[in-house]
Amino acid sequence: MTASRDDRRLAALAGLCAATAVAVLATSVLAPAAAEAGARRCWERNDGRVVCRQGRDSVDRRSAQEREWERDRANHYDPTGSYAAYPDWARYALSPKSLR
Repeated sequence: MTASRDDRRLAALAGLCAATAVAVLATSVLAPAAAEAGARRCWERNDGRVVCRQGRDSVDRRSAQEREWERDRANHYDPTGSYAAYPDWARYALSPKSLR
């Protein structure tokens, strides 16, 4: 018994619909989980301990006051602006040690 052309087209269309449904379901279910996983990454080390790290969004936990203090310190120790292209912590670290 051979399948007709219409039967083959119908089977291909059904397979395409099933694949589309699986893709839509996977993105709607897995996308929120991926967003949460980006906020905090956990992995198991070789010694069996589980280590977790926050995502990039929460790396800078310093307050505005701390950043301002760091900027003032960098400006004080690098008054000529020789290292102006660097971040404030690097400007302080690269400044001449005789000024400290």
